[in-house]
Amino acid sequence: MKTNICDYDVFFLSFDEPKKEEYWANLQAIAPWAQRVDGVKGFDNAHKKCAELSSTDRFITVDGDNLVDESFF
Repeated sequence: MKTNICDYDVFFLSFDEPKKEEYWANLQAIAPWAQRVDGVKGFDNAHKKCAELSSTDRFITVDGDNLVDESFF
């Protein structure tokens, strides 16, 4: 069975990145279903929070210091 990338939950993981608000707005424009996990201490803890919130078996994470390539979606 083929799955479309848009069928997965997307999470924006941010903490104290200087451009996190700009990059979050960029992701929202490209993937409006994206969710945000912000301010969770520890990379492992942040990923666990995503797993708790996810409604799909797998999910995509975008680090808070990254802009996404629109063609990915």
